[in-house]
Amino acid sequence: MQSDAIERTSWPEVIAAFATFFDGMGQVQTDAETATFESAGTGISVSSDGGSRSFMPLHDLALTWETVVFDTDRYEVRLEGAGGTYTYIVPPNLRPS
Repeated sequence: MQSDAIERTSWPEVIAAFATFFDGMGQVQTDAETATFESAGTGISVSSDGGSRSFMPLHDLALTWETVVFDTDRYEVRLEGAGGTYTYIVPPNLRPS
């Protein structure tokens, strides 16, 4: 199920959706400014100021975002901002059975 886009200005909602989306897939850490997921050499981090970082083998990406969409059916997190759109796809081996 794809959630509606969440504005970064709704930071508590972003943190809650982030923690729920990645629950059971690896290590999730959230605080007042940052939400981070890490597991098996991959991960994504978003911050309340619109910063982000995604890391996987062979690439590392940073993007400033305004909205985030968590798609639980496709195991995707889509960050959207003036600089473009980035989709983080959870590797199949980390997805719940």
